Amino acid sequence: MSRGLRTSGLLLSTATWYSMFLFTAGAPAVLGPLFFARYGGADGSLFALATAGVAFVTRPIGALIFGRLGDTVSRRSALISSLALGGTSIVLIGALPTERTIGTLAPMLLVGLQLVHGLAIGGIWSGMTLSLTEGAPPLRRGLIGGFVQGGVSCGAILASVAVFAATSAFDTATFESWGWRVPFLAGGVLLVAVLVIAVRPRGEPLPPEPATDRRSGPVRTVFRRPGRLLLAAGLLFSANAAFYVTITGTVEYGVTELRLARADLVGGAFIAAVVGVLGSLGGGALADRLGRRPVVILGAVASAIWAFPFFWLLNTGAIELVTFSMAVSGCASALGYGAVAAYLTELFDRRSRYTGTALAYHLGAALAGGAAQLAVLELPTYVESGVSWFLIGTSALTVLCAIALPETRPVSRADATFARLREGASPRSSPPGSSPRR
Repeated sequence: MSRGLRTSGLLLSTATWYSMFLFTAGAPAVLGPLFFARYGGADGSLFALATAGVAFVTRPIGALIFGRLGDTVSRRSALISSLALGGTSIVLIGALPTERTIGTLAPMLLVGLQLVHGLAIGGIWSGMTLSLTEGAPPLRRGLIGGFVQGGVSCGAILASVAVFAATSAFDTATFESWGWRVPFLAGGVLLVAVLVIAVRPRGEPLPPEPATDRRSGPVRTVFRRPGRLLLAAGLLFSANAAFYVTITGTVEYGVTELRLARADLVGGAFIAAVVGVLGSLGGGALADRLGRRPVVILGAVASAIWAFPFFWLLNTGAIELVTFSMAVSGCASALGYGAVAAYLTELFDRRSRYTGTALAYHLGAALAGGAAQLAVLELPTYVESGVSWFLIGTSALTVLCAIALPETRPVSRADATFARLREGASPRSSPPGSSPRR
């Protein structure tokens, strides 16, 4: 069963985040010239990147909507509906007329569809995470969660490959006419594959636990403990900030300020993403052995230590050193990120787990990842404005949040069995949480 869960987690996550990172990967080279041509090359690319960042605004809203659905109706219903919404929005982006055809309306529609896509992403991550971690053996939940998190980097890899293949396969006229649409429309094919995986039953699914008090819905339950919600969101600060600075910020800074070839930098981001997959799997496996909290702290500390060397190597302009710097950063951020899926699953009660994990994850992404995206818009002062200190600050906040939260890893099979019984499942099934411990 664990092998099937690992495969499902990786495939689900890869296909989901392909659509998310396709927008980011295609923004400078594809969407900028087609939808923001009036602003010129560099400025058009920055406007396209800013449009990619608007999804951070609606992701927490989507977390509330689909979180409530997942906690009151079923995990599967929330996951399938959010997947359908996300896939539809990315296909519609691929079918949009460009600015040359309908003028100002084109970027407006692009922004609108990206906001809708953000709503969908707000429900997808928790749906696929809980569908796998709640059915995983508690003593291996960290590793299963690591495969879910590793799919994020796989999605970034697949998106980069798709954009590179499209730009290489077509001449300029064909690409601007219809070739740019192929990677986005291919998201529809991936949507079908993901929905097939999502509707397959896995073991003994845990139905939502009805609230004993009608006034105590999942959203109210989560907000009754705002401290835990904010601390859980803080677990994502370091990994999200480092990831977006490495994958997005470095490419644009290298092209605009260091005058490096975009293809070389995208290649470096590709290698960083590959290393990130391995880092996420390693972080998940370590979380089963050492605990969730120590691994999150380890990843944050590693990112903080690398914050200044990262830019020292980047500013050499030597592509080999730039690639090495990106790879180390990708590995450091992925360590803690790999442990987060299991950690968040176990931090929230089953009655409000979909809502709690979704809100925590996407608040962390919006605050840290959104800030990292905004930093890219200040490219002329990208380094001098203190991005390294920003990475150190987000890492420090993650460490403090992890210290303030309880450890949740079951320490023995007896502990895991007791947790199963507490959740109301049979000892032979593989339900979600364990009792948090200090």
